[in-house]
Amino acid sequence: MNRTTRTRVLTRASLSVGAALTASMLAFTLVAAGVNVAGAAPRALDHPRTHHSHDAQGLRGRVSAVSATSLTITNDGRSSSFTLDANTAFVKNGLAIPASDITVGAKVRVTLSTTASTTPPTASSVALLESPEVKMGHGVEGTVYSVTPSSIVITHEGQQMPFAIDANTVFVMNGMPASIANVSQNAKVRVVVSSTSTTPTASAIMIFANESDHANAVTGTVTAYVPGVSITVMGPNGPTTFGITATTIITKDHVLLLASDVTIGSVVRVVPTTTTSLTAGIIALED
Repeated sequence: MNRTTRTRVLTRASLSVGAALTASMLAFTLVAAGVNVAGAAPRALDHPRTHHSHDAQGLRGRVSAVSATSLTITNDGRSSSFTLDANTAFVKNGLAIPASDITVGAKVRVTLSTTASTTPPTASSVALLESPEVKMGHGVEGTVYSVTPSSIVITHEGQQMPFAIDANTVFVMNGMPASIANVSQNAKVRVVVSSTSTTPTASAIMIFANESDHANAVTGTVTAYVPGVSITVMGPNGPTTFGITATTIITKDHVLLLASDVTIGSVVRVVPTTTTSLTAGIIALED
């Protein structure tokens, strides 16, 4: 093969390679742009998740406010509000539940309607994931968010928790019998629960208006005890006898106990009703 022929062959090969490279680059460009090219494997584009795709999975949070027409949830300190209408479904574990089961403090998942364009957006469903359950007899401490003659809402760990108040609810302030009139907004309280319904009922509301009164408590061993009448405690300064009334609360680790749970030899901390009183407001069993 002469020099001229070799040059022509190399030139044709270079043109072929160049054309192939140009075609490959064009196919890659078209695929990257989302155009389907014959013989080219389609490539899935990583589109950013839209608000609607996130909504389709549901928005989770704790209920901070709820009414017949609106719902507000809080998650990581951020609040989101939603509109509730006649088409909003309320469910738990796939089963329908009353709308009244969605209460402040409940953990829910809200799915948005794809057809409604309201502001706030309309919830197509509200799934109850976790009720604001409080074990019977256990206490929950917090600050008073609101109070009425029939209910109290306290803020506990950043969440509002509602409790019902009835004729059997006992009010105690620093070991002394009190009333609902002593409960004010932002007051520090401990609510002891007597039921575990959707809105638990408070058996006792302990108001901590003046913690210094607890400095007058006596800790020691029970040496004499007549349930409902009196208790004698052997403390560091000798024995002290306290009277027991119908409003005396017997507790351990914020759990209400029965009078029979106190026995001779029990170690207790007795908080008097006042700094000068020998009447027991609280008898707390110690470990």
